[in-house]
Amino acid sequence: MRRREVLLLAASALSARPASARLVGRTYRLAVLSPSARSIEIIREIVLPELARLGFSEGSNLALDFRAGPDAELSRLALEAVDGKPDAILAIAGAAARAARERTSTVPIMMLGGEDAILEGFAGTLARPGSNLTAVVILTSQLEPKRLALLHEAVPAARRVAALLYGDSDPVRQRQGEELGRAARALGLELSMFRVREPDEFRSAFSAMREWGAQALLIAAHARLFESRAELIGLARLAGLPTVCEWAAMARDGCLLGYGPDREMLYRNAAAKLARLLRGVAAADLPIEQPTMFTFAINLGTAAALDLAIPPALLARADEVIE
Repeated sequence: MRRREVLLLAASALSARPASARLVGRTYRLAVLSPSARSIEIIREIVLPELARLGFSEGSNLALDFRAGPDAELSRLALEAVDGKPDAILAIAGAAARAARERTSTVPIMMLGGEDAILEGFAGTLARPGSNLTAVVILTSQLEPKRLALLHEAVPAARRVAALLYGDSDPVRQRQGEELGRAARALGLELSMFRVREPDEFRSAFSAMREWGAQALLIAAHARLFESRAELIGLARLAGLPTVCEWAAMARDGCLLGYGPDREMLYRNAAAKLARLLRGVAAADLPIEQPTMFTFAINLGTAAALDLAIPPALLARADEVIE
């Protein structure tokens, strides 16, 4: 066999080897920073298997450093994560990304979730972020009005709608509230916002909703509210409030309605970006992704428990109807 053919065969064999085989010889460190301890569940369920498929396998050539805590602790946790000299940081939502950015301008950061990355000052443009941060965002503020409209369509008799929001009124939360307020006025609804900063404030918030006369509830997008979904759904049931939530999966958990991006796809896309960051691609060169697929789910069991009849036209538009 001629030398050129030998070289071509060798190159072909090398390219055919699995990605993991080409990444042996070093351990990559991935720090995860999140306001919710339960984030690790979906990271292990979706992100890590996808990373393993792309050549980065925990226990083989990938070491995971997971740190979670409330917003007030994220700055300290981010410093600890950076001190561990990670190859990349996965920040769950805006508060975690902000804390990571405050602690490093060199370690690549992948923000998963959160609001408009440009509005939050994380990027110059979607196509070229221009910093050490790239992202897969969920367009929180832009989706809340859609959720409110779906709730109004499902329960048209409910004129007083409560919105449960988590955290202080920072610029992102302020925009979230402003978008909801505009949508409520356009729909002819009376909207009142109830902010909580800790889970132990949930019960008092629901008491305040009852005193105000709430007839329906929007649980706003936030990792801590998703983490506490079982308690919140239970409190909404006790209060007799039909509820719309940020993910279709939350309808399976008992919300009347769930509407949001395709969650599994978002996490797979985040894993693909992380793999590129770990391989040395600059975050500044990785475009920020926005969701393009959304899932709408209706829980008929919850509707029956609340003695509600869901309009047939709305049922026809649902991607998933839970009996």
